[in-house]
Parts: sequence; C-alpha cells; structure tokens
Amino acid sequence: MTAEGQETYEMVITERTQWQDHDEKTTSDPATLAVGEQICVVHDPAVMMSLPPQSVAYTVIRNFPAGTDLEQEARDAACPVKKVLRRHPQGH
Repeated sequence: MTAEGQETYEMVITERTQWQDHDEKTTSDPATLAVGEQICVVHDPAVMMSLPPQSVAYTVIRNFPAGTDLEQEARDAACPVKKVLRRHPQGH
C-alpha cells in the first residue's frame, strides 16, 4: 500500500484486523479488496523498519461513496488514506 504522497508500507493483516465499510455499520469482505482501491487503515504506530516498512493493521475502512473527501476522512479516522498496490498471495 502507499499513502497519498508518502512512501509504500506493507500492512500486516491478522485474524484480529477489523474490516468495515465507510458507514461503520457494515462488515466489509476482505476477499473483494481490489488493486487500486482507496482505503483508510488504522494501524499500529510502531513500524517495523524493514523495506518496505511494515505495521499491523487494526481496522481497514473502505467502500467510500463517490465524492467523499478522503483527506477529511483520514483526519477523522486518524489514519492516512492508502491505495492498494498489490495483494499478498494469501489474499490480504
């Protein structure tokens, strides 16, 4: 994943990672995550200093309505807007 205007990060998805739609009421299906999709990831502030840096994802927020101000959403959720660059072979 890459944050808007920032470097690439690898988000570590665990069985405890929450997947939710923008409405915060709907559980999102991680199997439908698409390359190029913009998402918001709430993650551990501790970053493993590997290349690329890695952090554990707590919550993945997605399925924003068209016209959503993603920068404002990121500030509200305290997470940077990310773009999915590739999917891990395990599907996450």
